[in-house]
Amino acid sequence: MAKEFETLTNVQNAQPGSANPGDDAFSSNGNFIKTTESRIQELSLYKEVDGEKIEFKILPWNTSVSNVSPLSAISFKESLYNGCIFGSIIVFDIRNWVDEFLFTGQEKLNIKFKIGKSDKLIDMTFHVYDAKNITDAGNATETMPGNEKVSLWELQFVSSEIFLPNYNQTLLEKNEDFLGSISVSEDSTEKALVNEVFKKFNLKQNKIDSTKSGIWLRQDHLSYPWMKRKGQMRIPQLLKYVTNYSWDGGSDKFYADYYWWEDRDGWSFRSISKIIESNNKPVDGFAVTIDETNPNRIISFQVLQEYNIQNLLDNGSLFSTYVRIEPNYSDPYLDFVDTNQALKYTEVYYDYHKNYNSTTLIDKYKLIPDSFDTNNTNLCR
Repeated sequence: MAKEFETLTNVQNAQPGSANPGDDAFSSNGNFIKTTESRIQELSLYKEVDGEKIEFKILPWNTSVSNVSPLSAISFKESLYNGCIFGSIIVFDIRNWVDEFLFTGQEKLNIKFKIGKSDKLIDMTFHVYDAKNITDAGNATETMPGNEKVSLWELQFVSSEIFLPNYNQTLLEKNEDFLGSISVSEDSTEKALVNEVFKKFNLKQNKIDSTKSGIWLRQDHLSYPWMKRKGQMRIPQLLKYVTNYSWDGGSDKFYADYYWWEDRDGWSFRSISKIIESNNKPVDGFAVTIDETNPNRIISFQVLQEYNIQNLLDNGSLFSTYVRIEPNYSDPYLDFVDTNQALKYTEVYYDYHKNYNSTTLIDKYKLIPDSFDTNNTNLCR
């Protein structure tokens, strides 16, 4: 279910004024033209040294320096499984600018672009955390105009927010616990953990789905029986952790399917079931066409995994179980007995066939035939 957005650009052979239909190229004024997935307006690297901003502008490129931009490729991805955006950029070392710029780990990458036919300008800034020369010096035969030797550098970048001090802080500062819901909708005034985190640390909010799950977060948890102070989890760890225990409260929804991730619209804390239910209109077909402005055009199609029955068995897609632990409020001696005796344990079983109609699905048909036995609870233990 990974949501991924990827922008790929290949401008190695682009020349000023060579904007042929379907080509990635530069206009006569040196501006980069990309008519497929995105249109990059500006792309630059910068850092601050002793209060002075040092910038290297890649796009639009100054053609008086060289006829070819140093940009070779750029890609960044958004994924449900990552709490940040990450990616890489590959550039040519033209006129030895890499040595002059001198990467120190404090560089930032700013990109301004538009998606498809939209005129909305998206402005994003990333933190460059790794820079390395990927040229095979022993087999390097390509040269730039003027017989300059080609040197390729790969720069890895990630969301700048994870380098901010508050991103690695904890939620509770005073000597008090947090007791409340995990998350509530944006228009609710109820106190909830995820909403408090977004508000306190000024995280750009995209969408938050409400849960019926509650949480008791202790300011300084003491482990039993040694009473060792455990402290708190950092914000990324905490939000990833609570997704495993978030439940939307529906009587037929017995599973946790929440994710926390960042995309170009901000951070989201959402339920997969609610995403599917709110986007149940199918796309009116995809097209294999040379029209690069078609929003439904297939740019790339790769098979990541075929049908594998063993994987379905191993990952619990067909049958699984978990033990639900909750306070036994029916016990009048709840506050006076040992913890183990004050808790109630319930085994919850998932059966693919039995629960098929009560699960939010994308598939039109079942993955396995009805004759496949998924009622073997002994295998779930």
